[in-house]
Amino acid sequence: MKRIIVLFALMLCAMLAFGAYASEEELTVCPDCGGNIVVSDAVAPSCTEDGQTAGSYCGKCWKTFKAVEKIPATGHHATPGTNICADCGEVLSEQEPESCPHTDMDVLEEVPATCTSTGLTVGLKCKACYEIVVPQEIIEKIPHVDEVDEAVPATCLNTGLSAGVHCAVCKTVLLAQEVIPIADHTEVIDEAVAPTCLKTGLTEGKHCTVCGEITVEQEVLPITGHTAVVDEAVEPTCTETGLTEGSHCSGCGEVYVAQEIVPAKGHTIVSGVVVEPTCTDVGLSAGSYCSVCSEVLSEPEIIPAKGHAVEKIPGIEPTCTEVGLTESSYCSVCGEIFSAHEIIPALGHTESEWTVITDAACDQEGLKEKRCTVCDEVIETITVPMLEHTVVTNEAVEATCTEAGKTEGSYCSVCEEVFAEQKEIPALGHKEVKDEAVEATCTEAGKTEGSHCSVCEEVLVEQKTVPALGHKEVKDEAVEATCTEAGLTEGYHCSVCEEVLVEQKTVPALGHKEVMDRAIEATCTETGLTEGYHCSVCEVVLVKQETVPALGHKKVTDEAVEATCTEPGLTQGSHCSVCGVTLVKQEVVPAGHKIVKIPAVKATCLETGLTEGSKCSACGEILVQQEVVPALGHNWKDGRPASCTSDGIRLCTNCGEIEQVPALGHDEGTWVIVTEATADAEGLKELRCTVCEFVLEEEVIPKLGNRLVGDVNGDGVVDGRDLVRLAKFIGGSQVDITEENATVNGDTVVDGRDLIRLAKYFGGHSVELK
Repeated sequence: MKRIIVLFALMLCAMLAFGAYASEEELTVCPDCGGNIVVSDAVAPSCTEDGQTAGSYCGKCWKTFKAVEKIPATGHHATPGTNICADCGEVLSEQEPESCPHTDMDVLEEVPATCTSTGLTVGLKCKACYEIVVPQEIIEKIPHVDEVDEAVPATCLNTGLSAGVHCAVCKTVLLAQEVIPIADHTEVIDEAVAPTCLKTGLTEGKHCTVCGEITVEQEVLPITGHTAVVDEAVEPTCTETGLTEGSHCSGCGEVYVAQEIVPAKGHTIVSGVVVEPTCTDVGLSAGSYCSVCSEVLSEPEIIPAKGHAVEKIPGIEPTCTEVGLTESSYCSVCGEIFSAHEIIPALGHTESEWTVITDAACDQEGLKEKRCTVCDEVIETITVPMLEHTVVTNEAVEATCTEAGKTEGSYCSVCEEVFAEQKEIPALGHKEVKDEAVEATCTEAGKTEGSHCSVCEEVLVEQKTVPALGHKEVKDEAVEATCTEAGLTEGYHCSVCEEVLVEQKTVPALGHKEVMDRAIEATCTETGLTEGYHCSVCEVVLVKQETVPALGHKKVTDEAVEATCTEPGLTQGSHCSVCGVTLVKQEVVPAGHKIVKIPAVKATCLETGLTEGSKCSACGEILVQQEVVPALGHNWKDGRPASCTSDGIRLCTNCGEIEQVPALGHDEGTWVIVTEATADAEGLKELRCTVCEFVLEEEVIPKLGNRLVGDVNGDGVVDGRDLVRLAKFIGGSQVDITEENATVNGDTVVDGRDLIRLAKYFGGHSVELK
């Protein structure tokens, strides 16, 4: 039963842990000291910032498992035909536009991801201009696959091992097995035999079940008269019946008070905890167990991961003068980005024939022009001599909820001089009415909250259907019928709405099945019984059997046999001449070996030891063979941890050996803002070592100036370069952004929602940057 509970707990912990691994840094265990292994992710280099390979080290003894290597910055590479960096979108004002056909490529090799480090996809770089044509993307780490190393129990002869866990893929030790010292003797009590009115007894003794050594020898107790003994009550469990207290004579077995059966109590069922699945992680159903005896009644079932809800962000077509963006996609539930926006170069103008724009009229000159046939931008204009005015009336336009209106006006259709200006009448605005949400039930679908305009009936927030939840089926356990009690069949009901799904039906009581208990004749030592009856199903006594007294033995002495050096002997005994039963058992007297212990030799860090053995001091025969105990190995413990600038030491707790640990050196550090920049004053940020807080570098933060929402790169203009810069930042590239301008949805946090809003803004959607 305990083994089932342990396995169930291990399985539950492993499944919960698996969900954590999908979003958090994995921790493994150092095989030397048992400390947690810290893993640093690979960082791709950018135009101006160095990158690094993935690495790992022990957070306790500082042992390096995989060294971090520096990857140099790639440098800026202008997009052909422009002076904009193709990688980070930065305007390279001092750099002349260049054009490169990208005909000769260097392949940036793929770095496979492992259980302990991230990887990189295949990339391409132009050998001529060094532009990264296909950037490498980070491949997420592969989760460890746990494999249990079974525990080996220690005995009085051998050391043991605790249970451990290692990864079945990379063989990393996740939970190291520890040596369990040699155990004390596994003593088993040789039960005392109480003397009776007819038989001698024995005192309680002990011996080891592993090596067989007798630790407490049993002694013979003389015959006694009748002795009343209490038959202890036995508490019933969930599945086992119990007994009431009774009594009998320990010598002849006569029952004074018969013990009666107490029915089993039955399980107390408790449901486990439900773990809901996510986009990438599986969940667990509740399962159930008994809260009294901990027996698992129904195993929890794995609930598959829901999978990503992919939503696409439309691309932005390039124009003659503006770059465009390709389509991107992300998960609408967890926000993971699957494909980032990529820049599409501007198309350039296509010149048209001369077109008359304004005919000459009234006292105003006319105009003709050449335009771009794609974007309709004016490339060149020519003036046409004046003619006379031609008056045209502009009809009044009534305002609606969403469209502004206009007053009546007039103008000249030739020179466009306004005689009566049309004035805008503001749009009336929607009158929003809330459409209440409807909660879903087990069998009925629901709706999310929405809203519409009470004037024009336009839907402002669409109500979405929420699927019916479905019943959560719970089993109603069957109850077996007994001889006197009715039972129930198995059924099911919903744990949410309590609807009965499968009704339980009554099973009638079975009734007693009468069996005859045959009469037993009395013997020399055993009482007899009269004929009786009981139920063969529930064991209830229907007709009680009466006791017939024992007849008594006729004693005959069995002579003692003296033991020799090589042959065992016998003590004096006796038996009954009528029934042949032994009254006083003849005990075997062992042959004459004299046992001497061979002392154990304790193992050290570097040398093996020996277990305790034994031999006969008379004939020299080895009775218990000594076995080799493996060397313990050093057990290091930090005496003084190494710091960034000073060495540390560690001590073996077994043998006292001291070893020096080299200084760690400063890490690359993280930037910490000391003083926030304001509109009137510069700020200050410091690059500090994350271990000892030592300041490695200082940098001035420029004044904020006036905030321009959407100006992610801080060049004073909101354009496609800002969308590119924000997409790279959200995708994990090392690019600088103006954070207060990048929070275009107004929630002060730069994330995927800001990228979506900015992409929709450039795509012509009715969204506000705030």
